[in-house]
Amino acid sequence: MDITKSRGPSLLVSNMLINLVKTTLISFIAIFMMFLSTQTLADEAIIIVHKSNPLSVIKKEDLSNIFLGKQVLWDSGGRIMAGMLSTDSPEVKAFLKSVCNKSVKRFNAHWMKFIFSGLGVKPQEFTNSRRAIFFISGNKNAIAIIDKSKLSGNVKRIKIVD
Repeated sequence: MDITKSRGPSLLVSNMLINLVKTTLISFIAIFMMFLSTQTLADEAIIIVHKSNPLSVIKKEDLSNIFLGKQVLWDSGGRIMAGMLSTDSPEVKAFLKSVCNKSVKRFNAHWMKFIFSGLGVKPQEFTNSRRAIFFISGNKNAIAIIDKSKLSGNVKRIKIVD
């Protein structure tokens, strides 16, 4: 009796299981690394408002609603003016994914629908944080996403809470 023939099916199943475990482990590691990368990028972005804005903390859900055009007024009644770095920036990509649960493509599609329906105005995009800070410092009702390293004294950083 040939030993390889009698062990053939069980050896094949064992090899398949080993390959399945390897593939699953590699996939898990890749997803984990992407998560770590997103967290690092999100940590580089901050939310700023005009220094006279009484807000010091904002809920993640409220922030999402602001940048998706679902919340257009502050509690004080002032019209919110949202701004952000370009959607090409890693900070904004991470923000959209972690706060709004949207990719840049889905975010832009959302706004195309809103704009064509006459429901709102997409947040203004800026080529750099300095321009966003200038925008905020001149508008008491403005809020923006900027690079954490560019924060200046003309604006106020607000904390995001769940």
